[in-house]
Amino acid sequence: MFALNTQQFMQEDTFVKITGRYAQRLMMTHNAADGYARVTPQDLDIHYGVLSRDGSVPGSQGAQFMMQMFDVIATNPILLQAFDATRIFSYIAQQFGIRNVDDFRHPTPGITPQVMGDDQVMQQAQAGNLVPFGV
Repeated sequence: MFALNTQQFMQEDTFVKITGRYAQRLMMTHNAADGYARVTPQDLDIHYGVLSRDGSVPGSQGAQFMMQMFDVIATNPILLQAFDATRIFSYIAQQFGIRNVDDFRHPTPGITPQVMGDDQVMQQAQAGNLVPFGV
């Protein structure tokens, strides 16, 4: 309701600060070098609680293309370094209607970091007990 009222009664454009995961990309898209983008009432994207669907599997048209992209990423070592294949797969599964994809993940043990002195690290590495992270 507040968002609809804001859109209805907003008389002037305003500026909003761009933040979050895609801030750099959004700043380039909206030519906002200073980190602020102009917003008009038409720019406000107000989501409603009702989704209209045509009866097909949610998002399956785009998901087919995403599957092709995933195949390319999964078979290219350079792209595998640049993209998170696990998150892409989870997204594709959700587009095909699978909501509990995380239920199928292997439990992964957490990494417990330890602080060691340089000499101790060198000794452990020579003994074969330590390897560089991410190798």
